[in-house]
Amino acid sequence: MAGGGKTQKLTEEHEKKARIEIIPLIDVLFFLLATFVLFTLSLNRIQSIPINLPQAVPNAKPADDEDKPVTLQVSDNGNYY
Repeated sequence: MAGGGKTQKLTEEHEKKARIEIIPLIDVLFFLLATFVLFTLSLNRIQSIPINLPQAVPNAKPADDEDKPVTLQVSDNGNYY
């Protein structure tokens, strides 16, 4: 039994438990956060046109013309069709 201690030491080295490293995880999270913030800051603000919305009238029947869909197109030059 002279060599028994050597095999026991090798088995202890191979039985190391897996660890989750926190520092690389934090680095990845900060990278994703910074990327998201920079992406949202680079977005163009959405421009809108003012619209006067109709007021609700109780028990009012809609006219036949109001049931048809309306298509609004805006060109690159800002023309409305």
